[in-house]
Amino acid sequence: MVNTQPAVKPRFRAIKIKGATGLAIAFFLLVVITGLSYHNTRRLIETHDKIVHTHEVLTGLASLLAVLTDAESNQRGFMITADEQLLVSYRNTRRQVDINFRRLKDLMEGKTDQQHRLARLEPIIQDRLESLDRGVRRTQQGEFELARDFARSGRGRKEMDEIQRIVAEMSGEEERLLEGRVDQSQASSRRALLASALLSLVAVAVLAAAHAVTRRDIAIRQRVEKDLAVSARLAALSGDVGLALSRSEDMREMLQG
Repeated sequence: MVNTQPAVKPRFRAIKIKGATGLAIAFFLLVVITGLSYHNTRRLIETHDKIVHTHEVLTGLASLLAVLTDAESNQRGFMITADEQLLVSYRNTRRQVDINFRRLKDLMEGKTDQQHRLARLEPIIQDRLESLDRGVRRTQQGEFELARDFARSGRGRKEMDEIQRIVAEMSGEEERLLEGRVDQSQASSRRALLASALLSLVAVAVLAAAHAVTRRDIAIRQRVEKDLAVSARLAALSGDVGLALSRSEDMREMLQG
């Protein structure tokens, strides 16, 4: 009986090589997808952190104006009524102005333009606070008319107008940065989704092609093995060994081709 195993081995080896190649390509694409996802995720996190930072700056600027306005209101109320509770409130809000300003300095680290605006803003705020303190001292000393005349002089209004103008500049700059960062975040998300989807489709296509090729080769192998077996049986029955050997050689060439 003719041994068909040597003829089958080369074809079987080719099937394994094709299958392994398909899996290797798919694995490589999955690695690329993972690396791309990691890179895009890092960029999204960095952009998100910048967006959060911008919101903190905007909140800090709004809070600075709010506590400064509260300090003015409490000081004015104390000058009118001499209510000690209003004086306590004034001192608390005055301290909060200093705290908020230091916080803004920390947030503006590395932002040259905003730091320049803060440098312009700081002496104006200090002048305004000193003016408020003078009004409080005059009220405490019983100089009510002097305190009220100073409050009506309009100097404080001019200082607050300048403070609000600079804060508005800073807020406008942060809002411009925020808009750009939100657009960048959305664009990065879209690119990441598109790239991942395309690479995933390619990986699936490679796996499908490798599977189809493997199934085709297996079917060919099974058909040839069946033909070899039939040839061997026919040769045994007819006693024509030469015929069996000839057909086996033809089938072997088909498998190796």
